[in-house]
Amino acid sequence: MRTRAFGARGGRRVHLMAFAERALRVIACATILTLTVALAPRASTAQAAVSVVVLNRHSFIFPAGSRVDSAAAMRVLGAISAATKVRGLPANVIANSSVVVSLGTDIHPDVDAVSYEDRLLIVLPLRRWAAWSNEKLIRVVRHEVGHLGFGVFIGSASIPTWLREGFAEWSAGELTCEYETLIRLDLLGRSNRETAHLISGSAPRGSAQLQAAYFATFVEFLDRGRAVSDGRFLDTVRRRGLSFALEHIFGSSLSSLEADWWRSHLDKFREGLPQLGNCQRRDETASGH
Repeated sequence: MRTRAFGARGGRRVHLMAFAERALRVIACATILTLTVALAPRASTAQAAVSVVVLNRHSFIFPAGSRVDSAAAMRVLGAISAATKVRGLPANVIANSSVVVSLGTDIHPDVDAVSYEDRLLIVLPLRRWAAWSNEKLIRVVRHEVGHLGFGVFIGSASIPTWLREGFAEWSAGELTCEYETLIRLDLLGRSNRETAHLISGSAPRGSAQLQAAYFATFVEFLDRGRAVSDGRFLDTVRRRGLSFALEHIFGSSLSSLEADWWRSHLDKFREGLPQLGNCQRRDETASGH
């Protein structure tokens, strides 16, 4: 175990995650590190320590005051190992990368996790993630790894939210029963005759989960000819831009594709509500494939 101390100059708050990440890059060979970081913004000398476990080149950050739980790290490691081959992307785009996972950060309750593509960092919610089933953990991690792989492959290009979020959720697997139900309930209050502009519109509707569900079904719609699955679509987006890729591969603009998606692809969700009692069993089966 190695210890490093960092201080805050000029009263500025030290960003805990930035220090942890920087230390991981410098001391890559360590198995367990303890980083002591000054968190107080002014004259206080209060200190907080985070522990970092490095397993199979991936790093897991435990929050200050908590014990190092190697079993928890191994559980998340298993989810990452199952997710590093992202469908729709080249096999090696992220398979050999080192991912950093924070296991104890407070995030908005409306989201299950947050990822930072430029840092290859995944943040799981403090205390909440430990109560998830393995199936949900794998699903959430697969979604976030999809974000990381997308960012590595596409780079810094300006990409709309529907593609970033839609691709990540689509790459995580079949739409969950929970997300199906959110779409069905939302469609009950909408007219079938008018395109809702859920993809091209600038004003999002509903929760982050509902938006991700709609975006994923749109990517699924684009994949009817396997252009997303086989990598042609994102490769063209990377080389020529999104508008060119839509016209070149699908022969239509975004607005035309959205209208077609709204009229036809969402019909399967307009046929009534699913049997909610079967959701957990179906989602566990889908997440395990």
